[in-house]
This record gives sequence, C-alpha cells and structure tokens, in this order.
Amino acid sequence: MDAQSPAFLSACKNHRVDPALASAMIMVESGWNSWRSRFEPPFKWLWQPDDYAARLGQSLVTEKNQQKTSWGLLQIMGGTARECGYGGLLTMLCLPEIGLDWGLRYLAKKAKLYPEMTDQIAAYNAGTPKRLADGRYKNQEHVDKVLKAMGAT
Repeated sequence: MDAQSPAFLSACKNHRVDPALASAMIMVESGWNSWRSRFEPPFKWLWQPDDYAARLGQSLVTEKNQQKTSWGLLQIMGGTARECGYGGLLTMLCLPEIGLDWGLRYLAKKAKLYPEMTDQIAAYNAGTPKRLADGRYKNQEHVDKVLKAMGAT
C-alpha cells in the first residue's frame, strides 16, 4: 500500500481525512512499513485490559503490553485503538487495511475536536495539542516532521 493506492485513497475518503495529511503522518510514523510496532512502556492510558484479556483468551500482561504498543502504518497505540472500539487482536493492526482504518478513525476523531491541522497532528501523537509557555507544542518536533513530510508529498 502507498499514498496512490485505491485502498488508501478510499480509506481517507471514508474517514474524511486529507490524503496528504494521512500520507505524511504515515511517512513519519512508520515509513509506510505496516509491520512496524514499538513497545512504549510509559504509555498509561489502557482501556479495559481485564475485559479484553478475558474476551480474547490471553493473559492480562499480554493485553496490557499490547495496549502499550504502537502498531501499523499510523502507529496507533493499542490502548487508543481499544478506546476507539477495536475489539480484535491488537497484532492485527499491522495488517494495512485494519491499521489504516483504525488510525484514520482516530485521526478523524482528533479533526472533529481540533479544527487546526497542526493541533490535529499534535493531538494524534500526544492525545491533546499541549503547548508550552512559548506557544510551541510540547511535541513540536513531531509536528514539524509531519509538516515537512506534507511538503514532500
């Protein structure tokens, strides 16, 4: 899958997400490697791990660790995917169509909350568009990388 593929363009249209923004975010998040995953131990926002572990027949430790992992093209956090309603095995978020769908759902959710595109980028990465006293985003480096990638697309 790439930025010109019908599946990508259709998913962007379905979620009402600008394909240029989605493509740039994917470039920064995973470099278009749908199998990318990263365990992020400090991530604290787990979503009903007891329920999902029982429902999926896996250990609580596995569910918690997978919710603290970012998955797939858009590197959506497992806990975030759960909060958005994803009920399958979190490893399946590495399948391009599944990970793209859930990552775009989350990005569309941020777009509804924050009309400003830079706020959306910051919020996708950090939950909210947190700013420092000088007005820069707390994750300004990430925002700048996505904006630079948008210029390249």
